[in-house]
Amino acid sequence: MLKWVRKLGSVLRTSWDERPIFDVVLTIVLVGFHMVLVYRWGVTNYFAQADSQQRLAIYAAGAGMMSLIAGFTGNAIAQYGSSTGDVARVIRHKFGAIIRKNWLSIIRWLLFCALACVFCMVLDSKTSPRAAEWIFQFAVSVAAWKFFRLVFLFRVIISAIDYEGSRPVPSAPQLNLRGDEEGS
Repeated sequence: MLKWVRKLGSVLRTSWDERPIFDVVLTIVLVGFHMVLVYRWGVTNYFAQADSQQRLAIYAAGAGMMSLIAGFTGNAIAQYGSSTGDVARVIRHKFGAIIRKNWLSIIRWLLFCALACVFCMVLDSKTSPRAAEWIFQFAVSVAAWKFFRLVFLFRVIISAIDYEGSRPVPSAPQLNLRGDEEGS
């Protein structure tokens, strides 16, 4: 049984790594489940109970958070681009397309989600925050999944850099920096 669970986990992880759209599918499932809880079973929706000013502040904070995560993506791309060594070349050769696909997905969706938060600020009203509330929950959920994806990419890059850094450095020839004949 444990072997089967590990195999399933490996398949899901590989599918998740190679298919950034899984983040959106997971978000639809989670937000949809929350909608069912609120509308079908009457579970209290605390976000809707916040007043208009609080919701506007939350939308603005969400847009800022998503912009910050997008900035981290730029750092990861710079780190990946400046990585050298055999391991970095192998990663680029074998997984470069998947890594690019993941980063482009992160950047695109974070821009979309930040714009959705701004749209929520326009859409929200004192009497009916419902549409803005659900759009915001969708945007925050997608951003959270994209952040997990970014952490995954950082781990891949940092692991490659750490591995390269742990390899023994070939010995350099002795240099005479003093300029005398014996080097002493």
